[in-house]
Amino acid sequence: MVDLQVKDDDGKNLYIIRDEEEMEALLRFSQIKSLVLLDCPTEAILDRFLGRYGGKLQTLCVCNLFEMKLKYEFRSIFNACPKLETLVLVGVQIVDPKPLGFFAQLRNLQWLDFHQTKTMRLSNVLSGPYLENVYILDSKPDLEDTRQVSFAPFRVAVMPLVKPLCRVCERPTADGAVRAVQLDKEKLQTWLLNVCGYEFAEEIEDEDLICYFCIWNAEFLAKYVCNLEALAWWPPDLDYLDDVTKELRRKYLEGKAEQCWVQLEKIELPKIEKDEHGEHEAMSDCRKSGKKCFYCGQVVVKISRHSNSREGSRTIGAARRSTHATHSHTQRAISGVGGRARPRDLSPLVVMGESTEKIAAKFSAGPGNPGQRAADLGYFVSTVNGQIVTKNADNVCVLVVHYDFKNARDKNLFRDGDAKDVIHLQTTFEENRKCNFRSLLSPKREELLELLSGMDSLLRFFGSKDVPSVFVFYILSHGNRDGKIYTDHYESEDSKEFVSFTTTDIFDSLKNLKLFDDCLKLINLGPCRGDFFDTIYSANHQPMLDNKNSCRITYEPQMRNLVVFYSTVETTRAIRGVSGTAFIREACKVLDSMKEDEPILNVLTSIKNQIHNRLKHNYDVKECVFISQTPEVKMFALNRRFFFSKSSLVSSNSCSSGDDSKLKVESEFFPWKSDSEANVRHRRAFLLFSEPNEEVDKIKKALSENLQFEISERMPGESSLELYFKEVSELEPDVGCVVTFLFGKLSEKEVTREVCCRFGDEDIAMTDIQWRIYRVEWVDFSTGPKGRGALWAGQRTK
Repeated sequence: MVDLQVKDDDGKNLYIIRDEEEMEALLRFSQIKSLVLLDCPTEAILDRFLGRYGGKLQTLCVCNLFEMKLKYEFRSIFNACPKLETLVLVGVQIVDPKPLGFFAQLRNLQWLDFHQTKTMRLSNVLSGPYLENVYILDSKPDLEDTRQVSFAPFRVAVMPLVKPLCRVCERPTADGAVRAVQLDKEKLQTWLLNVCGYEFAEEIEDEDLICYFCIWNAEFLAKYVCNLEALAWWPPDLDYLDDVTKELRRKYLEGKAEQCWVQLEKIELPKIEKDEHGEHEAMSDCRKSGKKCFYCGQVVVKISRHSNSREGSRTIGAARRSTHATHSHTQRAISGVGGRARPRDLSPLVVMGESTEKIAAKFSAGPGNPGQRAADLGYFVSTVNGQIVTKNADNVCVLVVHYDFKNARDKNLFRDGDAKDVIHLQTTFEENRKCNFRSLLSPKREELLELLSGMDSLLRFFGSKDVPSVFVFYILSHGNRDGKIYTDHYESEDSKEFVSFTTTDIFDSLKNLKLFDDCLKLINLGPCRGDFFDTIYSANHQPMLDNKNSCRITYEPQMRNLVVFYSTVETTRAIRGVSGTAFIREACKVLDSMKEDEPILNVLTSIKNQIHNRLKHNYDVKECVFISQTPEVKMFALNRRFFFSKSSLVSSNSCSSGDDSKLKVESEFFPWKSDSEANVRHRRAFLLFSEPNEEVDKIKKALSENLQFEISERMPGESSLELYFKEVSELEPDVGCVVTFLFGKLSEKEVTREVCCRFGDEDIAMTDIQWRIYRVEWVDFSTGPKGRGALWAGQRTK
């Protein structure tokens, strides 16, 4: 007996029938109301199932994808199944000789891959009194005889196999389309040129079709890019959609459904095996009369023996599954909306001819999308089985969110140089580093957080189906203390306050991207973090500022594979001018001038150093002080080390992210001289630990032997901490660097989440320790990273 597969409502195989005993076993159920038969070979078998279960059946699906020889009558189905409401037929030849008089309770009919015979017409079945939904798919539908049917108020969708193509994406319009005459064709041309990077070779005609998915994708992009709303070329309302398609649109915009199509190859099956395979005769297994296998293409002696062999069965099984996949659109249509689009968790289908990925790349190619090219940002280094393995970060997505405050009532809030920052970033990352670059101007708070928390919507925004290996994120706006970042949208028409969000909101949204856990996330936050200027201390200028939080150390947000780069420390302002922000300008210059591959921490340190060097002569006439900027880096545990690759611009001696034709990067080595050019070559190290251990010994050896530090050791306690402060404050004038290592038990404050270290019986916040080092009473010492001294804290949790 030919195998018969019986499936349940979820599409799972119940059984594969191989003999009469197994057939009898399947006919012993008593409460079957839904029956799905796949590849039913004969009318006799279908008769037995309907005779046993037809009395209670409400849903029947007979799906023949391979053997389309089954002939049956509607009359026999309806008589055997008087309660039948849903009928799905695929590849079944209906041969009713006369019009039907009884239709059971039929409300839903889906008839796919059928061929009308001389005795069976569409009108025979469309006269059903209870019909509500009809979906018919045929290669050559004959609709003439439907004119004689007095239609009830049900929807009929008669669809040929060969669908017209969308003029934009060149995909079949199987899920529906809008005629070009209903659209703004001039705006459509502008949209394609500005967003997609190409225009129609021929003028678009009124009869041309634009598929729903192209329209919805444009709506999706316009939702997040404000200046695209003026180019809206699609219908302003949803009157062109029925309820089912509206639901599909909603799921598409939420990222829960995607367009799916495959290009099938037409294959003529042999009518007579001997005649058809004669041309394929060849030497096979040292014998003649070989025949070509339809599935795998091998030339074999006996097709039957080949199909029963282990290798042949595996090949044919795979081919059958592939063929099933090409019909997946048809099969899933049974379940309504969910079946009309491909969920993203399904693997992409491999098709003959041009793949959907290539077509998608062609459709979205242009400014802001590098297509399939590999990024040149950097690579990962890891150790596998004792061997060092490097892997290039091929897929790098860069998102820049910026607010220019052009709509602000107070013109002093305009962010001059905002556009320059975006140009610098786009040039560096997209053009020079081949990254997948996107920018968003002035998104609303809810839309931004929704985009960052939805994996499907974020990937669609980048035109990517895969999670990136590196995700680079920039926010450029006004900001304030405690991570507040402002949008340029007012809370209400009469309000003077802007809607804002916090860095915590950003991190919480990113935590929802579960599949991004292994992705390196480089978050760059450009807004100010307070109102204080980061002034360069001098003997003549010693401001008393309440900026203790500039020394704050927290665990937030505790995400793996995360690096956070702040433009400045807490409580201070970031510097910006008509040429952009120092934070962006210097970062782009460093990335465009790298002569060697460098670890990520080295590159970020270079950016900090460049900002210090560029701003050390930045004199503010109004404040009568030199104003600088101190970026802050927070790096959490990384699964793999990441190295930035050297710039391809170095060899060409050119740079497009700055005004100079050639980048000039100042030396990053500390000169070991004071501002007055006095030598400050002496260096001191303080080690505070509860008990000696191997880590302490390694640090001592490295500091003393390699770096020539004079070392002082302390046991952590309240008295030892005070002695440490006293000794540091009394250091000799020639000490140019102070390094402090703390080894102790760490904890976290509940409210502020500040990191604390145990000294004796008390947990002391690292903020307090650093503040005592940097505070203004120690002007001689606390010139920070811009001058003479520095404090490094290394902690270990016991």
